[in-house]
Amino acid sequence: MNYTKWDNFLKVIEKAKKACENVGEDVQNHFADIGKMVLLGSGSEREIPDIALTRYGCYLIA
Repeated sequence: MNYTKWDNFLKVIEKAKKACENVGEDVQNHFADIGKMVLLGSGSEREIPDIALTRYGCYLIA
């Protein structure tokens, strides 16, 4: 979607969550907070936050 920074995309996700809430849907059903392990340059791994979306969640973001 051409966002250069994750923080900018988070603002869009928050707006989509509010829209989901406004129509009476359970936000956690469409926007699940998850963690994802990424490999660092040193060879170790670190968990970073991520969000799993349903099709409806994607629709609200787009």
